[in-house]
Amino acid sequence: MGEVNICPKNQTEVDVAGKKLGCGQDKYGHSQYMCIPNEEKTALVEFCYNGVMGIEFKGSCLEASEGKVISKNCSSFAFGCPDEHVYKYEFFKYPACQYIDVQHRCYKLDPLCPPEQKWNNTDWNNTDDILTGISIFLGCMAIIIIIIVLWKMRRDQKNG
Repeated sequence: MGEVNICPKNQTEVDVAGKKLGCGQDKYGHSQYMCIPNEEKTALVEFCYNGVMGIEFKGSCLEASEGKVISKNCSSFAFGCPDEHVYKYEFFKYPACQYIDVQHRCYKLDPLCPPEQKWNNTDWNNTDDILTGISIFLGCMAIIIIIIVLWKMRRDQKNG
């Protein structure tokens, strides 16, 4: 089993990856190439499955565990979990089952998986961006205040 950064997203990419690994076909002519997360969800792994590419029940993702392929319930996912029975050779059609957070070791679409940080502490070290934003905001506020003051002065001169 080799680790990959992304899994194939369509049949053409599956065929290319399967050829690269030297995967054969099962007795029904289906590619035995698979790309799924490992059970720990620390990596996506690709390999040639040894056996018939059978059907998995709806509501399940596949994981690689100690040389075997196991099912994992995904019915709680926000979306993307197979909602019908699916052939193993068609799992590329369900990218939610490959969308993992390796830091938290979970499926990203699982509601129990912590949300990704949109920023980290190093973002705050870039004070130039922060100061620029503050300067623009204060400049706009100053212009608005000046316009209001001038408008009031002009109105008072006309009335007074």
